[in-house]
Amino acid sequence: MTDEADHAMKISDVIMAEDLTPDPSPVGEGSLPPIGEVMYQYVVAGNGLFIRAEDSRMTALVEIAPAQLNGLAIVVPDVRMKIERASDRWLWSVLASAQKRMPNEAMYQFVFDEMRTWRCVAPKQRASPTAVDFDDRGHSVIDLHSHNSMAAFFSETDDRDEQGLRFYAVIGRIDTDRPEILVRVGVYGHFMEVPADMVFEGLGPFVDRMEDLTPDPSPIGEGSDDLIVGPMWGCALYAKDKTGDTQILAMMIAATDEKDALEAAMDEAHSTWPEYQGFSGHDCAVIYAHE
Repeated sequence: MTDEADHAMKISDVIMAEDLTPDPSPVGEGSLPPIGEVMYQYVVAGNGLFIRAEDSRMTALVEIAPAQLNGLAIVVPDVRMKIERASDRWLWSVLASAQKRMPNEAMYQFVFDEMRTWRCVAPKQRASPTAVDFDDRGHSVIDLHSHNSMAAFFSETDDRDEQGLRFYAVIGRIDTDRPEILVRVGVYGHFMEVPADMVFEGLGPFVDRMEDLTPDPSPIGEGSDDLIVGPMWGCALYAKDKTGDTQILAMMIAATDEKDALEAAMDEAHSTWPEYQGFSGHDCAVIYAHE
């Protein structure tokens, strides 16, 4: 384990994007100077604050917070694998294994070993229907866990647990004929969703939930005169039904902010699921906002 002191940031680990091509020619990871021998580096750019990291397997430049800073170059988020993608044959095996472990969640780790060969491991783990604790293999490239019958989404617990430099994947609705997968890159606690086929050669039995969550860019639906105003929020609500089973309801909500989105989603849930009780802020999660 690396000492906490080794994680400390030096001021030299923060770079200003002042010597790069100015707006409107945005720059990505390939246009930045070498990162050097640091774990991660903050990049202050004309469009916000970014975190940047690189190892032998991947390179990532992820936005932390948007901003408008005059005089600095525009930087675009960028994620690249430096190794070959994992075969989708692993995903068929993972699905079969996760189905056998239902109703509990399950954890799988994908390792690219010194022989440049992919291996998939189910580490020692302690699982329940809503959580999984496991013995982490620090050299994992992709951590994948199942959400059993729930949708594929990243929870607040996932955000707290997934603090390394690697790809993270979650699969859901594995008891249906349309199981889902969602993938994101994690850079020491900062995240960006990416297409699943960035890390896998194919999706095997899964559909990419990132594509399903992307709203129609047209503000007016076909055959409708209604204008959607404001960002679209992806909301996931979950609660236990009267039998004690955990259920999930996901929806897109047009709202001006996160609070209004959650309130509207809970109202919709009560009308859609009258038999379910107790929806509250603790039972809800905003997946993302899309302008």
